[in-house]
Amino acid sequence: MKKQEKFLNDLLIKGLVDARKLAGVANATKLPNGEVGFCLMCLNGDTLYIYDTNLKQEVGSLLYTVYLKEVTDLKTSTFMLNSYIKFNYDGFDYKLVDCVHKELYKAIREENSK
Repeated sequence: MKKQEKFLNDLLIKGLVDARKLAGVANATKLPNGEVGFCLMCLNGDTLYIYDTNLKQEVGSLLYTVYLKEVTDLKTSTFMLNSYIKFNYDGFDYKLVDCVHKELYKAIREENSK
């Protein structure tokens, strides 16, 4: 079993992702409390969870819970040199970059449009 697949299976067992197993590490450049650095985005149903993490893909504390149906101004790009997701949620702007995970971004857009 590949390392990434094992990591995603572990997230599924812990209940951090649903059966789609959509998660990705990104670099947070704008979060409500001013945090910056690596974070883990986990999609479970219609909710995006943002966790603190490191390059070893160790899951840290939960930073934010984002209900995608309530997100506004959602923009994503999966262009390799400039991938990002940015949105407004509960009056705060979020921007996460460098996560090239097309399926995660696609699912986030789909959940937001339901």
